[in-house]
Amino acid sequence: AHGYIIDKEGHTINIMNDQGIDKLGDIVESSVYSPNVQYYGQLHNMAHIMLGRQGDPHGKYNMPPGVMEHFETATRDPTFFRLHKYMDNIFKEHKDSLHPYTHEDLDFTGVDIENLGVEGPLRTYFEEYEFDLRNAVDSAEGIEDVELHANVHRLNHHDFKYVAEVKNNNDNEVLATFRLYLCPEYDNNGEHFDYSNSHWHCIEMDKFWKKLSPGPNHVERKSSDSSVTVPDVPSFQSLMDAADEAVSSGGSFEMHDFERSCGIPNRMLLPKGQKDGMEFSLFLAITDGSHDLTHTASDMDAEHGGTHSHCGSHGEVYPDKRPMGFPLDRSFPDRRLVDETTNIKVIHVHVYHDESKFAVVGQ
Repeated sequence: AHGYIIDKEGHTINIMNDQGIDKLGDIVESSVYSPNVQYYGQLHNMAHIMLGRQGDPHGKYNMPPGVMEHFETATRDPTFFRLHKYMDNIFKEHKDSLHPYTHEDLDFTGVDIENLGVEGPLRTYFEEYEFDLRNAVDSAEGIEDVELHANVHRLNHHDFKYVAEVKNNNDNEVLATFRLYLCPEYDNNGEHFDYSNSHWHCIEMDKFWKKLSPGPNHVERKSSDSSVTVPDVPSFQSLMDAADEAVSSGGSFEMHDFERSCGIPNRMLLPKGQKDGMEFSLFLAITDGSHDLTHTASDMDAEHGGTHSHCGSHGEVYPDKRPMGFPLDRSFPDRRLVDETTNIKVIHVHVYHDESKFAVVGQ
């Protein structure tokens, strides 16, 4: 609220800048980077413990930990979501205190998005997924393993791709950062979001880098290539089969597709639609990649290990110098700022939901 935090020596650290949210996260989570652990404590972790032990706060009855004390079970308690809303509001209050972006902050000189569209259906559906649970039960020597499966009714969506026509009016090739967001037109009460002078309530769909040649550029990006999603974790049996195959054939055990440390499941990139279509705005911002990228341009095509948008790369810094959620992390004082910036494009799309039955999918 003051716009600064205090370190253990009593010095003030300004947080009214792009790096301020990192400092705020350090003290809320109480990581090893916290400049003053004794003063700021462990707000997030201790709140989990406090809520998990409210049945036996002093340990008098030696009760086991509550579900809020374990991250594997915390989401089973409704208190989890109230707590994290409180945490989110701390960061939102900080972002709201920062000066809104100007046209100069958002502009990418010489780059115009002439058209933006989607190829393929934006359509969700439910599928019956079969989990292999044989590794979840105890085994004993001399007793044959028993196959155990569980069926889960889960959300999925059809593949699609983004298509953009981008004109580079510069005389030279430029490195561009593509940032895609999906923004609902209505809230959960059916009220229309007013994007004219407020926050854009959006989810990040993708972020990637691409070189733009002088003149027109046709850009396509598959939904399956999103930098915010990860594939399903392979079952224990499939890992065993792959390992046995590698040993018997003298080949290699390749699991590079599953190295990404975090991200939402591939199948949940799209929110559940409606039978007659749910209205969204698709938001594309193309910014100066030479300013944004923390790596060299030659490393750009590697996508930094895949799911870099949420967690960065293994053993490296976050690959984007811009704040997470840029440019939608701050409120817009006027919708015309978006409409008059040529490297930003917003179109209206509909997400449909197919209620047909689908076959069982297994691991």
